[in-house]
Amino acid sequence: MRSAVVARPPDAVIEVLAGLFAAGRLSVLILDDGLRIIGQHGPLTTGLPVGQAVDEVLPYMAGIAPDLLNLQDEPDQVFLLGNVGLMGASSSQKLNVEAFWLADQGVYCLLLHRLGLRTEPETEIAKQIKSRRIAEEHLQQTRRDLAAQRTLTEGLASSAPCAMAIIGSDGLYRFATGLWRDMFQIGPDAIEGRAFATARATRQVLPEARFQQVLAGMTIEDQQATLPSPTGTLREVIWSARPWRPSRNIVDGVAVTARDVSELETERDALRRQVDRLEARNQALEDFVATAAHDLEAPCRAITRAAANAPAGLGDEIAGHAERLRGLLRDLLEHARSAASMPVIERVHIARAARQALSETERGEDFTLVCRPAEAAVTADRVAMETILRNLITNAVRHHDSDRGQIEIDVSEANISWVVAITDDGPGMPGEDQSRLFEPFYRPENSKGRPGHGLGLGLVRAAARRLGGSIRAGSRSDGRRGAVFTLEWPKVAPDRALDDP
Repeated sequence: MRSAVVARPPDAVIEVLAGLFAAGRLSVLILDDGLRIIGQHGPLTTGLPVGQAVDEVLPYMAGIAPDLLNLQDEPDQVFLLGNVGLMGASSSQKLNVEAFWLADQGVYCLLLHRLGLRTEPETEIAKQIKSRRIAEEHLQQTRRDLAAQRTLTEGLASSAPCAMAIIGSDGLYRFATGLWRDMFQIGPDAIEGRAFATARATRQVLPEARFQQVLAGMTIEDQQATLPSPTGTLREVIWSARPWRPSRNIVDGVAVTARDVSELETERDALRRQVDRLEARNQALEDFVATAAHDLEAPCRAITRAAANAPAGLGDEIAGHAERLRGLLRDLLEHARSAASMPVIERVHIARAARQALSETERGEDFTLVCRPAEAAVTADRVAMETILRNLITNAVRHHDSDRGQIEIDVSEANISWVVAITDDGPGMPGEDQSRLFEPFYRPENSKGRPGHGLGLGLVRAAARRLGGSIRAGSRSDGRRGAVFTLEWPKVAPDRALDDP
């Protein structure tokens, strides 16, 4: 006999659901729109950490995040995950999981209810599903990266300003720029994997014997070859080749470049024209400096004459200013003379040039000059070297705090350089001044009130640069008082050598 169907009141329905929750047959899990756990009820979800992604704490949810997120676009759909294992790899209890998207609240509701079956755990299967999803995502990302790299490579190949190719150790092309294709008339088809030596023109640029030498680690620079042009005429190219090491230490091919000689000549002509323009502007500037310095001599002399007729105290002050102005003009003239002169590399006897500079210096007779070796000679631009020695010796005498002193000059050779060290026994210089000494018009504190206007060492630095070298200032290394200036410049062959008289 059938029982009558009786509608139960809402409280009774709630009581039935509460009984299912209590019996461990039903649980509810609430997720936010990012699939993080924000609420739970029932023993099947006990202990799940709130705020954590659901697929990180429930193995059977691994890899299904995209399916759950799709529910937001189709809120009427229900996602069912059937016959899955409970939490924990050792459990054999099975669940059905039904997921709903509650659009009005912006959350997911997952109903978990226990099945009556007992089967093997499916944790490993869930891990495999997640691994497969991860592998698929990695594969898709790799494909995107490769596509981006190919786009970049093709852009470089089409816009590179030189003809260049990379050939693997198997003799097949790995890469070629657009200019290489044009030079060797290769055409627009894919070049990767094509044999390099099939074209006669490329064999002229890099013969097999040279190819093997580069694979062995040799670099070949600036070789000339004759190639046919698209019009049928012949043209000269300059080519170079070097080992290609994509994995750093292992040579896996050859990188070869080629330039049309006519293009190189065009570039050289453009550079020559630019150099000529710069030299003309520089000459005009130097001529202006020389003219201005020379023309200022006349008013300087007039000021000196006027000072003689002025009252004693005022006249002395005017005469002092006029003398400083005259010294500045002398330095400007020297700078214009040395900068405008063409460098002539010849043998310069350091001791003789230094003695001459000392004899022209005020108080020079009170100083001793020692040069080691005594007859040392170097190859250098004479004007630049004399400018350096004259200004450094003048500075040593002018800023010395005693009536007498000694200046030492040591000449030595490095592997590819000349080195000249000029040392004095004066008061030296503070460390903070050493880095600024060569700035125009800079004067250290201990030189204030003494003759000079701060241009001498600027001229020294400019002259050192004309030698292709450098100069630095420092303190003596033997612990004694004094300063040392070290000049260093590369060795060059003299245009002409001066014989000893």
